[in-house]
Amino acid sequence: MIALTAEEDGRAEDRRKLSPDYNPHLGDMKDFVTENINLAKKVANYYRKKVGPMVDVDDLIQEGAIGLIHAYHNFDPTKGAISTIATIHIKAKILDYLRFKLPILKRPKWIYDIMATITKLGLENEPPEDIAKVLNRSVETVKNALQCYSIITIYADASMDKSDGNTASIMGMFGTDFDESGLLVREFIETLSDVEKKIVVMKVIDMTQTEISKVIGVSQMEVCRRLKKIKRKARFYFGDKL
Repeated sequence: MIALTAEEDGRAEDRRKLSPDYNPHLGDMKDFVTENINLAKKVANYYRKKVGPMVDVDDLIQEGAIGLIHAYHNFDPTKGAISTIATIHIKAKILDYLRFKLPILKRPKWIYDIMATITKLGLENEPPEDIAKVLNRSVETVKNALQCYSIITIYADASMDKSDGNTASIMGMFGTDFDESGLLVREFIETLSDVEKKIVVMKVIDMTQTEISKVIGVSQMEVCRRLKKIKRKARFYFGDKL
């Protein structure tokens, strides 16, 4: 083997630092992903438990790894710790995958009735076995309700992060057709609270006010009131933009 001179070794190091697979704050990309893949696995397993066997955990881990790569390329040390930024990117990729993977179908009325009881009692994060005892229902029934709740909330969370076909539907909901790019609509959505964002998306996917009320744990009248408030905000916001 021919030994490199100090000058040649320095040039090789400079070329490595110019590579897109090298971040001066994080080192080599492959090493970074290998060292942090357990974070992707942790997030993947969290969502896998929520949605059950409808998705393969390995697929979620793969999406999480892509999120790690995005975090690596977009890391700015002035904006926070890499662990925090990586978690955000991992969740975003996994939620995006789940939104397209999971079906949004009309569920039987009894599913929403059980969901309403679970949310009112604040049991949505409790084990299905414990909830089943409280509600005097079968464990399988409770699991079905929890899965429905998870799918709807995952879809809403992911939809608010994307500038896709939902934007056009949301524009129609607000009676807004002047914003061809959807930019103003996305800016407006960011002014809403987390609950208001979820209500908007659930309304766009044709859920009734009663169904929405049972997902977020409030009365149907409260959902109606909040929808009116959102539309008033939209009229005021878009009126200034016309």
